[in-house]
Amino acid sequence: MVLVAAAGLAGCSDGDDSPADRTSSSASGDTTTTTLRRSATTTSDAAATTLPSTTSAPVVDALELRADGVGAQRFGSAADVVVAALTEELGSATDDRVQSAPTSDYGVCPGTQVRIVEWGGFTLLFTDGATPYAGGGSFTFFDWQLRDLGAATPPMQTGSGVDLGDPLAEVRAAGDAVTAADDEILGAVFTITLAGGGEIRGSLTGTGDADTVTSLVAGSSCGE
Repeated sequence: MVLVAAAGLAGCSDGDDSPADRTSSSASGDTTTTTLRRSATTTSDAAATTLPSTTSAPVVDALELRADGVGAQRFGSAADVVVAALTEELGSATDDRVQSAPTSDYGVCPGTQVRIVEWGGFTLLFTDGATPYAGGGSFTFFDWQLRDLGAATPPMQTGSGVDLGDPLAEVRAAGDAVTAADDEILGAVFTITLAGGGEIRGSLTGTGDADTVTSLVAGSSCGE
């Protein structure tokens, strides 16, 4: 007797045949033919796949006026690093000078010397002295100021959209806590206390809702 088996048949199963292993046989003369009938089955054994996160860190506007610096440049950073980064965004500074800290154009500043870098109405201050942000010994970033000098002032604003010329009512509506008052020396001033911490200060044409922002400041400012 000659046995012809379909390729892949390894043997007979014990007990009940599963649908995948059932066979049929037919006899004709001295030849028996066994045909394998394997049902089509689909089995998914793929393990669950964890896809990499597509969440990225928030993009920081390079010119955002912040309570702790400007854009990605933080108070306490080295002067040359900060100036280089802002130069990429604003072009060459209109002035870059070093003055005696106690008698600088911006008042009595910490340290012995202060470096003043200006782009029209936008100013960065650096000191060689100790500040809340750095220990001193080399020029580090400790203050920024934005003043209204018309077209000479770069278009810059806070993270909540506060800009020069905004009415006090809009500053209040931006979402952060705002206080405004008349100072005997500085005139009408305001302070924005940010929900995430820190303060941005500024001056106003008055303390009424329709009065407008004339300057914005943050950092450890120089005194009178």
